[in-house]
Amino acid sequence: YREILQPEPAEIAALYGDLLIGVTQFFRDPEIWEQLETKLIPDLLEQLEAGMPLKVWVAGCATGEEPYSLAMMILEQAERLNRSVKLQIFASDISETALAFARRGRYAVTIQDTVSPERLSRFFHHDGDKLEVNRDVRECVTFAFHNLLADVGKDVVVILSTHIVDDVRELCTEMAIMNRGQIVYHGRPQDA
Repeated sequence: YREILQPEPAEIAALYGDLLIGVTQFFRDPEIWEQLETKLIPDLLEQLEAGMPLKVWVAGCATGEEPYSLAMMILEQAERLNRSVKLQIFASDISETALAFARRGRYAVTIQDTVSPERLSRFFHHDGDKLEVNRDVRECVTFAFHNLLADVGKDVVVILSTHIVDDVRELCTEMAIMNRGQIVYHGRPQDA
């Protein structure tokens, strides 16, 4: 197979695409989103000093559903708590194709299966046969190419195995990362 790959850039690109996990949807894993909505986001907003931006990084954002979901939820909670917030979500992925899709913010109407009617009404508008994320939400999210394996900062913990998540969370607590307003949060493993 290596001999086939070397002279065939299209085959390399196809293999690359097959290796990336593109499992994503709005508000995937409802139990995790419930924890974020009821505990973590309100706590973050309550602790946020006036005038300070709330900065969030969503690594491996694929086509943008998770960062947009997070933006919607944070904006809702800020309104509920009567807090003004300058939200800055940095969403990164290794796939330029996925990032281009995410930047457009246009999704099939089937998202109504996971997005509530209230959120659809508030955060989306119809654009032909698609639902487009409203500009105020899109402006909270910056999408950028980032290779986690090659380009990691010195204060970033990258979890490659979901089997060690609890150990990493305990280590972060011991290192007082959680006390500096930084939270390491993960969803369930992604199945291709």
